[in-house]
Amino acid sequence: MKADLAETFTFGAFDPRARLVGVLGILFSLALLKSWVVAIVMLGLGVLLWAREPVRPGIKARALTVNAFLAILWVLTPLTTPGHVLFGWGPVTVTETGVALVALLTLKCNAIFFWFEALTTAMRPTDFARAMTGLKVPNKLTSLFLLTARQIDAFERTRVSLEEAAKLRGFEPKLNRLTYVTRAHMVGILLMRAERESRRLNEALRLRAFSGTWPTVHFHRLRPKDWGLIVGLTGLALTVVVTGVLFPVGL
Repeated sequence: MKADLAETFTFGAFDPRARLVGVLGILFSLALLKSWVVAIVMLGLGVLLWAREPVRPGIKARALTVNAFLAILWVLTPLTTPGHVLFGWGPVTVTETGVALVALLTLKCNAIFFWFEALTTAMRPTDFARAMTGLKVPNKLTSLFLLTARQIDAFERTRVSLEEAAKLRGFEPKLNRLTYVTRAHMVGILLMRAERESRRLNEALRLRAFSGTWPTVHFHRLRPKDWGLIVGLTGLALTVVVTGVLFPVGL
């Protein structure tokens, strides 16, 4: 009984429109956040909510990508941000302001990542597009999102096939001219195939009389629990914003 109740209250049981509205509010509030303690609390809450949801494939790769970018910022930001010098070596100085800035950014980015993963669990690109249509997002933006999501997967398969073909011919990536030239050729081939695939997709849509709008089934009214999710997440987002304005750094 308890297991069934827990499954009922996962985010996957809510309407995609409610989840999309909720996640946008949370993400914008986290982007504006300047409070350390609130950032830590939101990160912890995001991790707890994410842990309750079914884990989507590729979570480790996505988390590694986000934190790899943050690692670059950890190297550059403390060296280029003016402020009180923590320590230095010759012309290279690490500032306290830079360290504090990138640390807060790390908390916010990981909080955004886990909240997004938790709220959009089990949502496919078509679910996102359907939610965008239901929220009256412009058709051009919905089409751009849906076609981009479709083509990213196709380009990934093309990249994998090119790398496998290179390995079968004895290619081993190293720090030499051959590797740079081979990689450049791969990028060129990928761009050529992308352009050809875009023409093919455009022709296929024209042949099917695509008018710029996607056919959708009738949208049901949002249920009380969907409105409850919207109100709850919107209230949380407003609380985060107000807390950040009242206590920008001091918390």
